Amino acid sequence: MEKTSRKKRRDRVKAIIGSAAAGLIVAGLLLYYIPWPQRIRIDGDAYRVDANAAGVTSYTISFDATRLRYAFRDDRLTGHIAIARKDSGDIVVDQDIDRKLWIIQDVTRSSTEDAISIFNGFWVEYPAPVYEMRMTQVSGVLSADGSSLFIDIHGDRNDDVGMYVAPAADEQSANRLKDEFGKVVDVDGWIAND
Repeated sequence: MEKTSRKKRRDRVKAIIGSAAAGLIVAGLLLYYIPWPQRIRIDGDAYRVDANAAGVTSYTISFDATRLRYAFRDDRLTGHIAIARKDSGDIVVDQDIDRKLWIIQDVTRSSTEDAISIFNGFWVEYPAPVYEMRMTQVSGVLSADGSSLFIDIHGDRNDDVGMYVAPAADEQSANRLKDEFGKVVDVDGWIAND
């Protein structure tokens, strides 16, 4: 028996609705799991701004990260950070940034429309020969265009603790960047509470 035109039309509408629903599910899953990457690279001088700097304030920094922007989840960071003393070359920090443990989010001050990104994360080490756990907590502020940062590193050891502003070769340029970040976040208060 041949299908009536009404039944054919109903079947066609069901097929269209089913295809559209399947397409929306696939699109939603893609938006949930597939990020839009944004490269962040800051290389150059860094100035240590915390009170425990002990006179050594000139460092170099390499912050090579990718911000993974998700549509329906928190943005993540992945990449690598290295900080070394400028005078001796002694490495203070040389760690990978794992995206599962690093969150970044945008913050805007409503009265001025100034925007920055705040990030935080940590890494865990088990150094030989003792193999005791060492955890380092990192938080910071990144400019909206990704060209400058303030980073606060707190660890179980004294050799990887510090607050750095980059790119900044001297106190004057570090203060200029702190003032820019200070439009949204109280960076000076952050430093004073260390």
